Amino acid sequence: MAPIINLSMVQNQFQYIIIGAGCAGLQLAKALLEQSSDLVSSILLIDAEKAHQEKSWCFWHDNDHPYRHLVRNEWSHVEFVAESLKVSEDIHPQTYQYINSLDFHQYHLNLFEKDDRIKIVYQHVNEIIPNNKINKIITANDIYFGEYIFHTNLVNNLKSDSYPKVWQHFLGWEIEVDYPSFDINNATIMDFSLNDSKDIQFFYILPFSKTRALVECTFFSKQLIVEADYEILITKYLSAKLSCSFTIKAKEVGKIPMHIVDLPHWQSDTIIPIGTAAGCIKPSTGYSFSRIIQHTEEIINAVKLKKKIPLRRSKPRFLFYDKLFLHIIDYESFTMNNIFFYLFKNNKIITILKFLDEKTTLLEECIIFLGLPKMPFLKAILKSK
Repeated sequence: MAPIINLSMVQNQFQYIIIGAGCAGLQLAKALLEQSSDLVSSILLIDAEKAHQEKSWCFWHDNDHPYRHLVRNEWSHVEFVAESLKVSEDIHPQTYQYINSLDFHQYHLNLFEKDDRIKIVYQHVNEIIPNNKINKIITANDIYFGEYIFHTNLVNNLKSDSYPKVWQHFLGWEIEVDYPSFDINNATIMDFSLNDSKDIQFFYILPFSKTRALVECTFFSKQLIVEADYEILITKYLSAKLSCSFTIKAKEVGKIPMHIVDLPHWQSDTIIPIGTAAGCIKPSTGYSFSRIIQHTEEIINAVKLKKKIPLRRSKPRFLFYDKLFLHIIDYESFTMNNIFFYLFKNNKIITILKFLDEKTTLLEECIIFLGLPKMPFLKAILKSK
């Protein structure tokens, strides 16, 4: 790591600057503040806007993670549904967990108010200028200097020439019904039973109580759709699933990039991507929360040992698998329903989650792929060469 600079010599100078007060930026700021003041003396957190958009963050995990106390709901069983298949399994020792981003955001702001080592500003960052001794950030209002800069800017980290660009996009309704209609122990992560689209389209249900649930219509596709189209699909789905009326209590809309992120070798040792820019979003699924926890731990371990802060990297074979899935979604999306059908038909859900966590062995991965339709993957391999 670079030598510590006397921060009192320059105005607006900080040891660590974090650009982006989202999931990754807040996690990293908290983890840095948990270190002694001898190790972490000052932090600047920059975000473009003070207003925070409410989001649902879901992931599977055991009880051992830093945000267990913020989990609003969790489910012991995970369900997959297709036209002729329904699989529901206990995923012990893990559960499928839900954290509300407003809870997450407010929790961190309350923590930061108690520590004078951190300053928060709401400004748009115009430019980052690297320097061997001290990095420079130019915002719309000020100039800041930092030994280390962590950023979530994805723009310069996409291999746009080699990889397709696919979005996971969705609209969700939190609904309330008149009488008990939901299984509170069971989260439906994919329901393909009502799919009229040529793209990958499924429904997602998180039951918060027997009479209240979040129901989302989700697409994996290159093109986004208008809100009215989501609403037509959700209404049709709920009409088929429920035998009673419902009231919409809240809405959630969003899009997640499903991209392979390029982490260039020329990346500065003191300007480090985090979150989306670091590839923390799993390209083939859109899940990110657990991957951000893992990358944050890797950064903090390097800070403690005063070593070079690592870029987040997946094992090459898992990036290859993601690349294949993205090619199929891009070029032959109509085959994905069949691929998901056999994925869940031929494997335990806990094994699938382990695979998505990139913790399976090569033998386990071979068994998974042997149970899937071969032709789409062979075509994707040929196209990727």
